[in-house]
Amino acid sequence: MDPVHTWSRARQTAAHACGDHAPGCSGTVSNKEEWDSPLPPDQALEALQDTFEQPGVRTEVMDRSLWIQLGKEWQAAEWWHRDAARDMKRRPALQFFVEAADAGSRVSAYSVDRTLMGLYDVVKLSDEMSGTAVELARKATGAPPKSKPPKGKRN
Repeated sequence: MDPVHTWSRARQTAAHACGDHAPGCSGTVSNKEEWDSPLPPDQALEALQDTFEQPGVRTEVMDRSLWIQLGKEWQAAEWWHRDAARDMKRRPALQFFVEAADAGSRVSAYSVDRTLMGLYDVVKLSDEMSGTAVELARKATGAPPKSKPPKGKRN
C-alpha cells in the first residue's frame, strides 16, 4: 500500500487533535502527521506555499501556518476514486503549521475531514487527496519519504 493511503489515520475529535492553535479544526474529525524539516521555518512555509500554488488549490497564509483547500479539479496524482470528484460537494482542507526546531523546523499537518457522511467513493477520494497533499508537503520541506509498512502489516 503506498503512502498516499497510509498517512496517519489517528481519527480523533479535532478539538483534541488540533489543540488550541488550529482554529479551523473545531467540530470536525482530524488526521494529524508531523515531521522535522532541515529548512528554517520561513523557508519551510515558503516551500509549502510554492508547492500548493497549483490550479484547483486555494491557499491562505495565517501567521505561521498555511491553510489549503483542494478542489475537484486538482490533478496531483492518479487516485483510485478519481471518478467521485464530480460528486464532491466540499473541498478537502488541510492546515500546515511550521514551528522552529533545533535543526530547522517542525511541520504539523492536520487534515480536516468535513465529509463524514456521503458517498463512500467521495470520502475515499478526500482521503487520497489529503494523503497526496501531505506527501507533497513532506517532499517540499525536505523530509524523507514516509516508509511503507512491510507487506501484510498495517499502521
